[in-house]
Amino acid sequence: MKNLLRLFCSCFMCLYCTSSLQAQSGKVLNLDGISTFMTVADHPDLDFGASQNKTITCWIKTTTSTGTPRIFAKRNGASGNGYEFWTGNGTNAGKFAMNLSGTGTPNNISTAGYSANSIADGTWHHIALVMDASSNRTMYGYIDGVLANTGKPFTSVTSDFSNALNFVVGATSDTGNSYKWAGQIDNVRVWNKAMTALELQTDMTAIINAPATNLLAAWNFENISGTAVADVSGNNHPGTLVGSPTTSNAFPMILSLDGVNDYMSAANHADFNIAAGQSLTITCKIKTSDFGKRILSKRPGGAGIGYEFINNTSAGGGQFGVNLTTIAGAAGPPYGTSNIANNIWHHLAMVVDVATTSCKIYVDGVLQQTKTTTNIGGTNTVSNTGDLLFGTLSNFASYMNAQLDDIRFWNKAMTVAEIVTDKTAIVSGPQTSLIAAWDFENVSSTTVPDISGNNHPATLNNGAMVIAQTNEMQINSVSLIQTELPTGIGDLNQRIIAVKTSVSGTINPLTVSALKFTMSGTTTISDVTNIKIYSSGSAAIFNPATATLFGNIAPSSGNLIVNGSKALVNGDNYFWITYDISATANEGNLLDATCESIVANSITYNTTSNTIAGNRVILLANTLLFTPGDAGSASYRIPAIVTAADGSLVTVTDKRWNGAGDLAAKIDPVVRRSTDNGKTWSAPLTIANFGAATGAGDAALVLDKTTGELLCIVSAEKGFFASTNAAPAKVLVIHSTDNGVTWGTPVDITSQIYGPNPGWKGLFVASGRAHQLRDGKIVAAIAVRENVSGTERICNYMITSADHGVNWTASTGRAEIDGDEAKVVELNNGNIMMSIRNPGTRRFNVSTNKGATWGTAYNQASITDPNCDGDFIRYTSTLDGYDKNRLLHSIPFSGSRKNVSVQLSTDEGTTWGAPKTIFTGASAYSSLTILPDGTIGIYYENGESSTYQMYFVRFTLNWLTNGADTFVPADNPSLNKKTAENSVDTVSKFDVVVEPNPTNDIFNITFNNAKGNITVKLVDVSGTVIQKTTISNFETSKTFSLGNKTSGLYILQISDSETTLSRKIIKK
Repeated sequence: MKNLLRLFCSCFMCLYCTSSLQAQSGKVLNLDGISTFMTVADHPDLDFGASQNKTITCWIKTTTSTGTPRIFAKRNGASGNGYEFWTGNGTNAGKFAMNLSGTGTPNNISTAGYSANSIADGTWHHIALVMDASSNRTMYGYIDGVLANTGKPFTSVTSDFSNALNFVVGATSDTGNSYKWAGQIDNVRVWNKAMTALELQTDMTAIINAPATNLLAAWNFENISGTAVADVSGNNHPGTLVGSPTTSNAFPMILSLDGVNDYMSAANHADFNIAAGQSLTITCKIKTSDFGKRILSKRPGGAGIGYEFINNTSAGGGQFGVNLTTIAGAAGPPYGTSNIANNIWHHLAMVVDVATTSCKIYVDGVLQQTKTTTNIGGTNTVSNTGDLLFGTLSNFASYMNAQLDDIRFWNKAMTVAEIVTDKTAIVSGPQTSLIAAWDFENVSSTTVPDISGNNHPATLNNGAMVIAQTNEMQINSVSLIQTELPTGIGDLNQRIIAVKTSVSGTINPLTVSALKFTMSGTTTISDVTNIKIYSSGSAAIFNPATATLFGNIAPSSGNLIVNGSKALVNGDNYFWITYDISATANEGNLLDATCESIVANSITYNTTSNTIAGNRVILLANTLLFTPGDAGSASYRIPAIVTAADGSLVTVTDKRWNGAGDLAAKIDPVVRRSTDNGKTWSAPLTIANFGAATGAGDAALVLDKTTGELLCIVSAEKGFFASTNAAPAKVLVIHSTDNGVTWGTPVDITSQIYGPNPGWKGLFVASGRAHQLRDGKIVAAIAVRENVSGTERICNYMITSADHGVNWTASTGRAEIDGDEAKVVELNNGNIMMSIRNPGTRRFNVSTNKGATWGTAYNQASITDPNCDGDFIRYTSTLDGYDKNRLLHSIPFSGSRKNVSVQLSTDEGTTWGAPKTIFTGASAYSSLTILPDGTIGIYYENGESSTYQMYFVRFTLNWLTNGADTFVPADNPSLNKKTAENSVDTVSKFDVVVEPNPTNDIFNITFNNAKGNITVKLVDVSGTVIQKTTISNFETSKTFSLGNKTSGLYILQISDSETTLSRKIIKK
């Protein structure tokens, strides 16, 4: 049996155990039917002697249907003693028969006819000749483990079919070695027993590279030296090749990329650039179901001068496309016209033709797009120093899940006819105009040779694999995908890692029966109450409602095994290790797992690596609000969140019906509310829908603390860049007087802002949070298109309402030129600070006169900004009785849109602490709020699996600061469950008095005007509830003891059915 593929996999730590591979998975012997065959010297081991049970097995692949060629024989042509296995012609074309002649009665026990079915169909078949000399005294012929032909019985126990001839593969044993056979053959084995059908089926999948019980001779064609073929049985029956037959891989070898982190690279070389006056053609074959990824790229950073093969997004349709940029500019055509992400093989070609100054793209030999431009040809070049990458781009922002083959670079502009020929051409060495080519047939470790002869070897990176393209089901790799989302306390079915099993082939399906793993990396085992393994089949996104439960097990340290049954399918198969999180789990603890292996058809397959970087952190809440496709909408984007006067959470999200694009697309702003701190949410409510093809979006929310109303400011109808002063994009304000349950009719304030500013062409309020000043005015930062010194720029200003959102005025003071989305916060000294979107680092500016004028904008080096919207809010202020001044900022803290994080400032925005990551992966816009208990909520765009999912996360100040800071309620009895950010100027009817305070031990709480039963929680400064008591509303006071508590500060959280009050209590 073959171990070539096994060798490949071992190089990447992917173990294939003995019976998982079919015989024809590695090197095989190619015979031409003219002059090539293999001969083995005569030996009794190769005869069918008197009373001997013997079996000969092998794998063959042929299309020969003429003549009567011998697949193997030990007989002098068509007569004499011996045996032969052969195929017929005419009406018996490709069907097999067996001859066996010797002494005894009768002296010939050949089959009376041919098998019912042909084996000359161009696919691999396992064949066997079985001599039963002890029981039925006849011979049997098998195809693929099934009896297909039977010889005549013989009665003499002394019948002897031996001779002094050589054993020959691919011809007869006569002097001229006649009846030559054409085809491929593998794993020829001679056994000292009459094998049963079950044993033959085992032989089909057994890998034999060494002596085995009852094995007399075996040739696997793996280690040929000159013309000598080793006998791996250890019995010294070497074969000799005649006529220079070749060996090859039984199936085409292809590059398999997992879409997680592997890729192939070839070092930068001038051959991969396009010189002045040079044409270039690149061709390859691809099979993928992935969208929006780089197939190949020589374009540093995925931008600028260079070229890339890409395919369109799922929403776009998955078509083939080319990014081509010369020194003169863009030169690539539009996307093609057909989906190439349909998991079938496609031939792709890009032709850069300097003679016609055009770039053409072909799919399956058919021209799909052409771009003709002066940017191609002449002195224009495409040259950079980047390596040539396959399956990713140079910043490794994404990886493609695909199979690739026959990648070829040609130093010419191919014609249509040449493209069509290239689809099926076998290229195995240097060719005219071929400058680089990789066919993956002779990979050595991680090196893929360049068969063009021009010395451009490629390198397999991060476990990229070369596999056999066979229809026999085989597991090519078992890899892990880490989930890095936070999880919420008490959440169920929380995916920790996915076990991706990549499979090719459909014949003889495999079934997974066990998964072996550990909880290694989990901080505290008791944070998990149950472990469940799910299968989602070929779906790469986990949904517990549609996934199939594979099995479950109780949490434990050490090695764990979950047994189940799941049949695999061709392609990628996903298993999910999930945890149920305890209701008493500790915030900040980590959840993780390893996976050592899976078991399929009794064979253990090790993972490429049993662990993968990352983990999940336990926070107070992590809730998914929207995912693309919900309620028929292709996309959801643009988060805004606020805490209402009653303590409920209110979000507004863009429901982008037809895609992720901005206005003037069809967009509806939809509201969801939560009354349990973000664990569950109401059904979406549309608050602006004009029944048109356009809509409204980019919501900014603010709580008017004076009236208790919520205001939502949105842009409407036109896009920002389509707006003019004469026909502007609208600005609307929508009010809610009942904490976001219902909303009024949108009010158009467009003319109030544009009218006094005739030079403004377009504007919008940045989504997320607007702000209320201490004097009650509502303010928001706006981005404005206007001409500055004759050039259109985007500048930042501020709008203000002094009458609770009815009338609005725009400031004349410009805070920034070349700005973008921005947020404002009032500082304790009355100044207003603006934070402005900017590529690289965040820009800030300060106004000392409520926005009438602004200082000089500056870079805030502590906040990295990938040119993305973030949020900026007040957390606490000493003016409201809190212990510190605190501001919060959220941003994707990275060079690109990923790693949404939160930063804290305790010096009024002068400096900012290190970012605390909410999600490390792709992520973008975010919005912040403070909950009644002082915890922090963030509502953000998560790009883990789509653009985007909308998540809410809640956490404490203690977690945000790694324990360095803890929220302490304001030392202000008039503040109930609203914090400084959202308190409304109303007096609570429910009140309490705590005395004595400080205390040595005993203290008393007096309750006034309670509604319903009362709950008292005693909380330490880390946020841990250490005592909880429920009191009847008929009781007006209650005595408590701190006698067994250490000295220090504690927090009392006292609630009736409507209100929560917080009080400090100090034990001396």
